[in-house]
Amino acid sequence: MSITFLVIMFFVAVAAGFINVVSGGGGFLSISALLISGLPPANALATNKMQALGSSLTSGIYFLRHGRIDLKNNKWVFIATFFGAASGTIFVQFIDPSFLKKITSDINYRRDALFYFFA
Repeated sequence: MSITFLVIMFFVAVAAGFINVVSGGGGFLSISALLISGLPPANALATNKMQALGSSLTSGIYFLRHGRIDLKNNKWVFIATFFGAASGTIFVQFIDPSFLKKITSDINYRRDALFYFFA
């Protein structure tokens, strides 16, 4: 890997993180960049989720500390989210990488088309 590639990927990650903080959806940028770089689709999705974990974790801690999350009323939501995320992680490993790459590319193209149409 060249230093230029690493620098470009660093700035893509910074831009995706900024988009996630402002409005969400930075994963579309980072997943696209990771797929273009040649990373297998399952690895690109996992890398993106690890990047989003930092944002979600710090936001969650902030809201918990400031009393904005009622853990008692939302415990089933947290449990369902955990099991849904775990199931998706297991499931994606059984999908053919070429099919997964095609699907993620199609989703990105459609999202881009909608963005430009409505922007």
